[in-house]
Amino acid sequence: MPAERTHDPGEVVSWADPPLRDGADLPAPTLRLVEGGAGHHDHAEPSEDAASPVGGAEGGTARALGGMGLVVGALDLGLALGVLVRTRRG
Repeated sequence: MPAERTHDPGEVVSWADPPLRDGADLPAPTLRLVEGGAGHHDHAEPSEDAASPVGGAEGGTARALGGMGLVVGALDLGLALGVLVRTRRG
């Protein structure tokens, strides 16, 4: 499945080299299909080179940032409602 990538100055780079060719600088993306199980929800086992999640299974940093985002969003909503009420009264 060849692909093209366009850069800012208008340069187009073609990723169409055969994926198995030695020394291919711009190999085309590949898709590997595996045989499934009996059910339609079966999934193949992840390969050893599959990306692992960053930050461990707990995700402490992600949870902290998500919580801070929710707090800031709630404060922003409260501020917006306060401004809306003040402009409607006066």
